[in-house]
Amino acid sequence: MVKIFQTVGIKELGCYDWDLVISLVIRNFMGREDFLVFKRTEGDLTIVEDGNGRLLMVIEKVLFDEVVWAVYEEQDGMKYYTFMLPSEY
Repeated sequence: MVKIFQTVGIKELGCYDWDLVISLVIRNFMGREDFLVFKRTEGDLTIVEDGNGRLLMVIEKVLFDEVVWAVYEEQDGMKYYTFMLPSEY
């Protein structure tokens, strides 16, 4: 099981579809990508990249109004993603 944490900035920003974000992250990236970047594009799409700018996925809806990072970690048998704004790192 994976836990999802949100920083204060993410809680204030909000997300247009948390259920979609969480299901995409768990099904497609958990354990394979330690760092995800969600970016809104012109045309109201969201792109998901890895930490090196490699395109992983295009989502045909806006999920966040700003760039959001999701960082995967495993510690003491617990798996989790922390969602944050780049300025909160």
